Amino acid sequence: MSMVLAPIKRTALSFSLKHAICPNVIPAVVALGGVIAILIAGYAWNFEVTLTIYSFPILLLGPSSIVMVLLGACLWVLYKERPDKPTAFLWNKLRTDWQFSERMARGLPVFLLYPLFFGAFTSYKSALGKIFPFYFDPYAIEIDRLLHGMDPWILLHPILGYPVVTFFLNFCYNLWFILLFIQLALVMFLVSDLRLRAQYLTTFVLCWLLIGVVAATALSSAGPCFYDYFFNTQPYQPLFSYLDAVRLDYAVPARELQTTLLEKFELTTPGIGVGISAAPSMHVAIAVLNAILLSRYGKIAGTLGWGYATIILLGSIHLGWHYAIDGYISLIMTVAIWKAAGYIAGRFHGTEAAVQPQRSMLSTPGA
Repeated sequence: MSMVLAPIKRTALSFSLKHAICPNVIPAVVALGGVIAILIAGYAWNFEVTLTIYSFPILLLGPSSIVMVLLGACLWVLYKERPDKPTAFLWNKLRTDWQFSERMARGLPVFLLYPLFFGAFTSYKSALGKIFPFYFDPYAIEIDRLLHGMDPWILLHPILGYPVVTFFLNFCYNLWFILLFIQLALVMFLVSDLRLRAQYLTTFVLCWLLIGVVAATALSSAGPCFYDYFFNTQPYQPLFSYLDAVRLDYAVPARELQTTLLEKFELTTPGIGVGISAAPSMHVAIAVLNAILLSRYGKIAGTLGWGYATIILLGSIHLGWHYAIDGYISLIMTVAIWKAAGYIAGRFHGTEAAVQPQRSMLSTPGA
């Protein structure tokens, strides 16, 4: 019996090393390092770290989403191909063209680890303003005025200061959360380019750590929408008067969310939707990262990606979430992190895959 099982065990071990372990070494080490660092910070500065904040909703929605996508793909390919033997056809598709087992083996470790990382990050963000009181806001205002000659929102208002435009920017800004998880999932289960996958996932985690934790701590700030609460004056009052007036006819969820975040600021227990931190902008950072990745898939995809990143930058200013300098810092740091992660991924996975033309984020090797 052992002689029969031995080849199976060797095959399973080889499969795991090739598809589940080696492709995830770099992003997993970085993510685990971030979790450990935040746990140490929580012990040193006496704030609660809850790693399971996102585990239940993601574990609840994740598998069902995978099943729905797979079911949709199966129905589509059956409708398109109309095979004589549907079951055998789909089984062959799963094993060969779609490489289902390889995708699952590659993506599931990240799928299970990243919610813990986001739990650690949210725990730190929830405590940031209490551990390191906000101080950078007045400096950010002066830097913005120095760079633009006036407050950037005033400069943009003749173009963006229309209710329908404000509504559109707010819609795109909220869409960021959905697009973040969609693009992360696509890369998570990517099989065609190990180096690109490792570069993206490593950059993704490092952005949250270096931009969302390290830089956010060094530049501790609340943002224009909370300026009056933390600094007892509101230089942006005309902007928020305009946004509140727009709410009479159009939905501007940003204003409700800003109120909710402020109400939850004093909570001692971290949770989803808790935490205030403006500089640098993680919205801009992830939008830029996704634009960089989409640029690898052709001019149209790249144009859409960079166009959306521009909308996020403009929306962050117009909706009062961020100072312009917050977005500029994120842009520079994200590009630098991407290049550094590319060097690391290239050293680990080689450079051959990186120069292969890309067609689709779900393409198979050689496609």
